[in-house]
Amino acid sequence: MNKETYFKNVKQLMKICGKMVGHHVYIHCDALKHFKIDLYEFIVKLVDDIKVDHDFNVVKLSTKAYEVSLLNYPTFYKKFHPTLSRSTNIELESYKTKS
Repeated sequence: MNKETYFKNVKQLMKICGKMVGHHVYIHCDALKHFKIDLYEFIVKLVDDIKVDHDFNVVKLSTKAYEVSLLNYPTFYKKFHPTLSRSTNIELESYKTKS
């Protein structure tokens, strides 16, 4: 997915759902896969391409930078304020990752 399409999809998602914090949209993977936008398929392919080595259930999409973060909250459905277990930030231009 090129940069222009990424930002178009993030903007579209912002209108539908997701939690906005600063310049990021947070969305649970269960919700993301139900929308008729290309982001879900893009994230699935991205995870396969870069071989993410941990589970994740929330995707953090930047509205300013061409990057995403894959976040794992193991107690997401059990606790009101779940604790972040792991994260991987992916710079989409280069596929560089930072955990």
